Amino acid sequence: MKTASVLWLMAGCFGSVFTAGAQSKSIKNLKKSNQNIVVDGQLKDWGDSLDYYNPGKKLHYGLAENQENLYFAIRIEDRGQQEQAMRNGITLAFNPEGKKKETYSLTFPSPDQDENSLFIMPKADHAITEQQLKQEDLEEHRKADLLKLRDIRVKGFPDVETDHITTANTYGIKTVLQFDDGGALVYEAAIPVKMLHSDLTSKPWVFDIRINSFNPNSNKDGLKPPGENGGMNGGGMRGGGMRGGRGGIGNIGNPSDGQGNAGKAVEIRDKFVW
Repeated sequence: MKTASVLWLMAGCFGSVFTAGAQSKSIKNLKKSNQNIVVDGQLKDWGDSLDYYNPGKKLHYGLAENQENLYFAIRIEDRGQQEQAMRNGITLAFNPEGKKKETYSLTFPSPDQDENSLFIMPKADHAITEQQLKQEDLEEHRKADLLKLRDIRVKGFPDVETDHITTANTYGIKTVLQFDDGGALVYEAAIPVKMLHSDLTSKPWVFDIRINSFNPNSNKDGLKPPGENGGMNGGGMRGGGMRGGRGGIGNIGNPSDGQGNAGKAVEIRDKFVW
């Protein structure tokens, strides 16, 4: 009888340890930054690498904070995910109460406002096909387009009176997309802590990171997501013309299978404590 009691006690102890370990593992800590992180797409202020990696999505990402700002960064290596991010935007949403429903969200670029997020080709006076463009020219177009992205869609911030602001906003919200030397697309963002109007430490916050899927409602130029007929996917630009001098690029280069922007949104949801 004593032996049975001891065994049950040991099982209870091990069960408690396992449960506590599982909970602590599922809740991550926001990185503490002793200085302001420069939002420039270079990731130099994040140390040797970003703190977290999601093997299922193949994405490196990081969240950090100091007394002034909440910082976010993600590094996208997959070519299809890169195009998806540039076309459809990256959303950082979070809930201070630890619930799945988003309270605040920040999307950049904003596909329903920022025409460059649709990866528009520059105006031309004649028809152009993918074969006529050199690969290095396409790369230069991609880099140049990032510099044109300006619109940010915001939700839930009491101090912001509109749903859309620009990268030149006076609220202190900062966003940038940039290619690093390894060809990965880097997104960085900073949000002033004072704009959150929330108790930072009472509960773990739920953060939802999304590379958004194609939204047909934001398609102002009749563009289709890459992989569908009509995109620039090994053929012409919707019949070879640029329709009024403008056309959209579909899959450029060789995006990997299963991660392109013709599919669903790429999503990571985590709990963090301040």
